Amino acid sequence: MNEIDINFVRTRKIDNMDTYEKLDRKYKLEKFSQYPLYNHLQKWKKILLEQEQEKLDYEYKYELLKNYLEKLNYEINSIKDENNLILNENICFKKRIDNIKKVPTITDYAHIIEQTKKLKHDIQIWTKRVNIAQVNFYIKN
Repeated sequence: MNEIDINFVRTRKIDNMDTYEKLDRKYKLEKFSQYPLYNHLQKWKKILLEQEQEKLDYEYKYELLKNYLEKLNYEINSIKDENNLILNENICFKKRIDNIKKVPTITDYAHIIEQTKKLKHDIQIWTKRVNIAQVNFYIKN
């Protein structure tokens, strides 16, 4: 019986070895067939990580640009306010200049004095003519 057991164990061992080799071959084939998928998966994983990093970079740039835009809008509004103040001040200065232009200058005073002298002279001439005319009127009547 011992011999039968030994033969049985040997055949069993051989069968197990064959089964092991078949399974090992099958495992290696499966593993080999999975390698392209695994490699492909790794490539996609790398691409995904790069895109996630790129997305984070773009989000950061977006925030920077958003803050910069807000700052520019604030500066634009400040410039508009300053511009309005300057325009109001400019209008005030224009009014002052107009008022100053309306004030007569020394030459205007000299011209007015000259016209006044002419008018006084003309009035004297007409006064004399009127007096002469009145005298002639009384003489004739």
